Amino acid sequence: MSNFEKGDLVVLNSGGPLMTVRDVDNDTSDGYSVQVRCDWFDKAGQHHTATFNAEMIEKEPRRGTGSPL
Repeated sequence: MSNFEKGDLVVLNSGGPLMTVRDVDNDTSDGYSVQVRCDWFDKAGQHHTATFNAEMIEKEPRRGTGSPL
């Protein structure tokens, strides 16, 4: 089972745009990794959707949650 949930903000481990988790497929009985479907918008405002192995992405820390200076 992955630690991703619908609505999480994520990025690829290699970098890239901020994405929102649309769906998580935790079924690994077929031998495949947990699959995470994500949505994002590019700089031109075009919508994209793709599915990634859970190992390829990481949660993005929420902005503004740190302590004030």
